[in-house]
Amino acid sequence: MYKNSDAKIMKKIYFLLSILFLSISTFSQYKKRDNYIIGINAGLSKPISDLADVAQPGSDFRISVKWFMNKKIAVGIETGYIGFAQNDDFWDASYRGKNDVKYQLLPVLLTGHYFIQAWDRDFRPYVGIGFGYFFFRNKVEFTSSNVKPVPYNPFPSLEYKITESKFGLSPQVGFLYNIDKRWAIDLSTRLTYVPNFPNTMSVEQKYTNVEDGVDDKVTVTDYKLGFTNLLSATLSIGLFYRF
Repeated sequence: MYKNSDAKIMKKIYFLLSILFLSISTFSQYKKRDNYIIGINAGLSKPISDLADVAQPGSDFRISVKWFMNKKIAVGIETGYIGFAQNDDFWDASYRGKNDVKYQLLPVLLTGHYFIQAWDRDFRPYVGIGFGYFFFRNKVEFTSSNVKPVPYNPFPSLEYKITESKFGLSPQVGFLYNIDKRWAIDLSTRLTYVPNFPNTMSVEQKYTNVEDGVDDKVTVTDYKLGFTNLLSATLSIGLFYRF
């Protein structure tokens, strides 16, 4: 079940990336310009609001391509990975066992940036926004301190995944600084906002230690993620190449 779901998500990502690359390439050829920059950013992402109750700060990696329509406006595409660890206070299972929880987010975004003229032509501050799909996955593994299998264990070991696909926004501010004609350093801060997660959902959990002949799955019909809007702030640094 989960493998099929993950495969469908990856197919969506590849399809969207192909469409975005083709659209920008076609448009740029029509305009007869080739002022592109491509780069990678890495940084620290901090959960905000309700997300901070269940998750801890994690890593943020982005790959992006920008095409300058003129000196002030650039459009592009972006994808990447955001990962959060569990908030140990929320996921503390006490004597019952130990939780291992991961929150993962894969964005596929269209972006737009406005560059502000500065006193130094190599210093290029900007404001920007990204809009598109965010593929969310929450993976939970619980290891019971009781070695007895189901049905003799009141707190059995289990695992499950939750996947959602949502539209979201990613506004940002930052600056590019040209090291030379080809290379530039990027420093930016951004918000990631993905709304409309359900209050409750149906989740199938799989027991990892069961007696022979006993069903190893159970469905929880009123499961709560702990948040309905995913919100985080990221500070990152990157390196871009112009071609």
